[in-house]
Amino acid sequence: MRRAVAALAAAGGGELLLPSPGTYLTGSITLPSHTILTVESGAVLLGSPSEGDYPKLPPMWSVCGRIATSGPIASPLVGARRASNITIRGG
Repeated sequence: MRRAVAALAAAGGGELLLPSPGTYLTGSITLPSHTILTVESGAVLLGSPSEGDYPKLPPMWSVCGRIATSGPIASPLVGARRASNITIRGG
């Protein structure tokens, strides 16, 4: 999964398709700009049970400038950072 996301980033975006049937086990995925993540009906995006697959992020700041968390937090299963034009679809 990470190789596919890295290829999308190098290409300037594209679609990451998780076809059905299938279960796709992964740790944290950081989507690049101009990316579509499509999970087909019957496909499952399954988060890894290993804590090491979710890199720690620095404390988060809220919109009003206050710290929203007191310490590092685990990366989300699917996220983005300084990216735009991202779509997640499926069903």
